[in-house]
Amino acid sequence: MVNIQKFLLLLLVHFCMNVYSQDMKPIDTIYNPLVKSIYFRQNGEIVIHPIFFVDREKSTLLEFDLIEGSPRNLHYSLYHYDRYWTPSEIEFGEAIQGFEEQEITNFRTSKQTLVPYVHYSLYLPDQQWSFRITGNYLLVVYDREGGLLFTRRLFVTSNSFGIEAKFISPTSAELFRSHIAIDFALKTNQFKIINPVKELSVQIIQNEDFNTRKVLGEPSFFSPNNIHYKSIDGIVFGGMKEYRRKDIRTTVHLTQDIDYWDERDGNFHCWLEHDIVRAHKPYYTETDINGRYICISNDVPEDEVRSDYVMAHFTLNSNTEYDEPIYIYGALTDYQCKEEFRMNYDAVKRAYLGQVLLKNGFYNFMYATKDSDGLISTESMEGNWYETENEYMILCYYRPHGGRYDQLVLASVLNSNR
Repeated sequence: MVNIQKFLLLLLVHFCMNVYSQDMKPIDTIYNPLVKSIYFRQNGEIVIHPIFFVDREKSTLLEFDLIEGSPRNLHYSLYHYDRYWTPSEIEFGEAIQGFEEQEITNFRTSKQTLVPYVHYSLYLPDQQWSFRITGNYLLVVYDREGGLLFTRRLFVTSNSFGIEAKFISPTSAELFRSHIAIDFALKTNQFKIINPVKELSVQIIQNEDFNTRKVLGEPSFFSPNNIHYKSIDGIVFGGMKEYRRKDIRTTVHLTQDIDYWDERDGNFHCWLEHDIVRAHKPYYTETDINGRYICISNDVPEDEVRSDYVMAHFTLNSNTEYDEPIYIYGALTDYQCKEEFRMNYDAVKRAYLGQVLLKNGFYNFMYATKDSDGLISTESMEGNWYETENEYMILCYYRPHGGRYDQLVLASVLNSNR
């Protein structure tokens, strides 16, 4: 890529990131509608924001599709960011050992599918580069002409800090049966922290959804080696409900989530079982994957390129139309309220209807609203319940006096039911 194209690409990326980071608003992931089914495989698990260790070589597989008939010449780069997702002052060579631009060479075109696509994959890190320092990194994927396809956040940690945590009930009677609180202590080990407010930043994210991110303030108490954050209803999250599920791993048979199949205009169409608003419904236990999805087919082998894309029709029954727009929401939408996932109200059917192009797979999601200020919430559609199983990513950044960047000294994922 010529220098001017690379400069304009980075300018666009940094502008979009900075728009959302100045006042700690959630940061939107840049997205191109031709790109589908983006996810990481790490240790056999599907993750949205992978965690790497700077002193351990452990590869993570990134996979994604482009909905087009022939492959492009694609590249990717990584950039170092501070705790608030603004570009750090660290130069590329200080953060990464290797070349700044890497080519994506592993791709395959789809086989015998109604919707043509190209499946790309790459390992991070690969043999050509490695991480030098910890912190936040932004992965940027683009084509040879400088067209931006998507970005993803990565966390690189040393896990120099330890953590002891427990989940408790809030003290407030209003939140007791709907929310969950967290108490935890950081073990700083060889680090001697003098002023935790200035030297540390602790952030918590529920189910890898940056819209839930909490940035903690002053700890309850601390010593040079132990820093305690106790919840007096300060570290509290809505419990939500277990995620909804849609199983569309087959185009041959019905599943418990599919009402019927059809083929129209050269595409498979599946009408999914109707949903209801769960805000005032009792809690019930159901195994979920905490908002994620996995692309897999029960019909064909080698399913990365032989799985088909289907038009999935969603229906949310509702006797009335809400004041705020309603969206399908979860990892499949990059935790954004995108226009293609917006539900439209049909007064005759008394239901919200939506259709989305999805690859054969198993999907978790919720219904969310978005108000005039851009605030995204699932509460009015789904409700909250304290027994819901959720994951919480706890991040601790450390910048000593005179330090040039935020070291990520802890990145730990805790489960509320374990």
